Amino acid sequence: HPRTDGWIVSITDNALASAWSDAMTAVGRYVFAPIACVEPGSRVRMSGDGPSNWTTWAVVARPRTSEFAKWGALPGAYIINNGHGSGKAVVGGKPLWLMERLIEDYSRPGDLVVDPCCGAATTGVAALRHGRRFIGGDMMPEHVALAREAIAAELELSTVSARKAGQVALFGQGAA
Repeated sequence: HPRTDGWIVSITDNALASAWSDAMTAVGRYVFAPIACVEPGSRVRMSGDGPSNWTTWAVVARPRTSEFAKWGALPGAYIINNGHGSGKAVVGGKPLWLMERLIEDYSRPGDLVVDPCCGAATTGVAALRHGRRFIGGDMMPEHVALAREAIAAELELSTVSARKAGQVALFGQGAA
């Protein structure tokens, strides 16, 4: 919180949503009702002893400033359609489509997106694709390795795309 001057978005389950909300409220953030992120077919109960849960919750909070009070209307739910949720790199990973929507909705080009539990860097890839800066971390070395590969691949694609689009280098001559 002290290092973030914009929105905070935490994707969590129903049991921890209230804890996130309480923590953000305690530090003076304006917290909204949790937003459903629905991924049909995910988290199926294999034991057959109750309903499956296809929903995670985005707990979002903003600073109590006029700049963020005028941000604009944002979606009340994110529903991952067929084909949008494929390609998860690690267990618990979020669909790229969802992370792209959240980044577009809660940040602006040039903003810094931070994911302290980045797994395979789905959030980082989404951030880079939408012109945001990214810092990620993870305590599991195998996830860090996946994240490094994903970020390196995305940066290479972004550089190639920029060259093809005629992006001018900041220093020197030639393409980016």
